[in-house]
Amino acid sequence: MSGSGGILAWLARRLAAVLVVLWGTSLVAFSLQIISPGDPAELILRTRYETPAPEKVAQLRQRMGLDRPAIEQYLAWLGRVARLDLGRSYRTGEPVSREIAARLPATLELALAAFALVVGLSVLLGLAAAWRRTRWLDRLLQPVGLGLVSLPSYWLALLLIALFALDLGWLPVAGFGGPATLVLPALTLGLGVAAMQGRVLRVKVLEALGQDYLRFALAKGLGRGRIVLRHLLPNTLVPMITLWGMSLGSLLGGVVVVETIFAWPGLGRLLVEALLNRDLPLVQGVVLLMALLFIGSSLLADLLQRLLDPRLAGEGTHG
Repeated sequence: MSGSGGILAWLARRLAAVLVVLWGTSLVAFSLQIISPGDPAELILRTRYETPAPEKVAQLRQRMGLDRPAIEQYLAWLGRVARLDLGRSYRTGEPVSREIAARLPATLELALAAFALVVGLSVLLGLAAAWRRTRWLDRLLQPVGLGLVSLPSYWLALLLIALFALDLGWLPVAGFGGPATLVLPALTLGLGVAAMQGRVLRVKVLEALGQDYLRFALAKGLGRGRIVLRHLLPNTLVPMITLWGMSLGSLLGGVVVVETIFAWPGLGRLLVEALLNRDLPLVQGVVLLMALLFIGSSLLADLLQRLLDPRLAGEGTHG
């Protein structure tokens, strides 16, 4: 089978796997409605400052279909989701899709800024640590990187706030609007991931430096800059694409804590607000979208890696 045919076969299997994962995610999201304490109909009435009289609760339950068996409720809910109808917020009465659309740009801005930091810093750290592996830089980056990977995001956020906002006064503590407010959340979200991936790239660079083609380039007396740009980076960065794609999905998942700490008006903060208000349709909508973004970013990264590396195209026929 040709390379393009192998990629198409691989893509078809991956899309089938994606559908299975999304179906499992939908089960988890819908089960929140079943296992959550309290009656959604009564909760909606209380949110509207209405007395949850038994007859009103019964009428609303019937109108919402909550009196039907769970499997019927799930199939009806799944059908609405397939039509991109995520229901209405219990708290505001607005369509969930509209509330998510209003918060999504802020989350994408933060995640993409952190992703740019991850890619740039991991490449810089990985190349520096591997190329200068006998120097002080490598000995410094190893413990610093391990510490950043091990440090919880909320602790890192507090340390960055204490240093850059309170002590030095260079950056605002929290808020949204302008590049200055983006720096601390992006650093909190991306530093640990960048340190971890820098260590992975360091290993790949060391492996590449032991290959014959790089030894030959060094023996020819080529400049280091030319060797890095023309030989080293193309052979070490392609395997990193999948890891970067997965990191983008993990960054989107990590915004919950970071957005809450820095009062960033994105999906993470919206999810926390929805959980505190027991706004189940909003929780379900955000969970489904975050799962879709994570799966989509990983799939696109895998596809890009196979397109850039012809050796992987033929693997589509084997799994």
